[in-house]
Amino acid sequence: SSRDEVHWPLLAHPDPRQVLALGAGALPSLGELLKHPVALVEIVEPDRDAVALMTPFLDPPAAAALRDPRVRLIEADPRQWVRERPGAYDVILQFSPEPLNASANRLFTREFFAQARAALRPGGILAFSLPSAENYLAPETAYADASVWSALAESFPVVTFLPGEKMLLLAGSGPLALSPGRLAQAYAARGLRNEALIPSAFPFRLSPERREALLFRLRGLGPSVARNEDL
Repeated sequence: SSRDEVHWPLLAHPDPRQVLALGAGALPSLGELLKHPVALVEIVEPDRDAVALMTPFLDPPAAAALRDPRVRLIEADPRQWVRERPGAYDVILQFSPEPLNASANRLFTREFFAQARAALRPGGILAFSLPSAENYLAPETAYADASVWSALAESFPVVTFLPGEKMLLLAGSGPLALSPGRLAQAYAARGLRNEALIPSAFPFRLSPERREALLFRLRGLGPSVARNEDL
C-alpha cells in the first residue's frame, strides 16, 4: 500500500533524521514514517483546507502521529520552501498528486529536482511515485513516466525504482543501499513492525527481472521522449 511505501527510502538511508514531506497526502503515512529514528518531520502543504479535510479520516496511528512533537505542519509553497533550504534534509518524500496538470507538474520537473537535490544533505534521498503497472504499461503512461525519469536523471547521478501498480522512484547523489539483505538488517535494527512491507517480501519487490522489464519498456521509447521541464 502507499502507506507502506514510505519505508523504502527511509530504510535505504542509514540515518534519516531530518525529513521533508511535500503534500497533505503524507498524513495517512505519518504513523509509519515515525517508526524510523526521525528527529523532525516537516509537512509542507499550500492548502490548509486539504489538511482540514483529511484529518477527520485518519486512522488512530496517523492521528496520534500528527500530535507527535517531532511533526511540524507548514502552510507554504513547496517549491519555494525547498528552494530556500539548501542542505537541510536527509530524505524528501513527495506526496503531491501525480502530474496531470500544470500546477501539480511543478514538483516533477528538472528545475524542481535540481532544487530538491540542493536541499538534501550528503547521502540524501528524494522519493516519489508515478502511475505504472505490473504488466502492461499504456503508451501515454510510459511516455509520461519516461519524461519525468529523464528530468530526474539529469539532476541526480543515481536514480532507481521499484515496479508495481505505482512506480516508486528513488534518487540520490551517491549509491542507494537497496539490497534485500541490507534493508532487512535496517528493518530489524529499527524494530519495525507493519502489515504489508516485511523483509520476506524484499527479494521479490527488488527482483532485478521485474525492474529490468519496466526499464526496458521506458528505454524503448528512445529519444522521442521530451524531458519534463517547467516550460
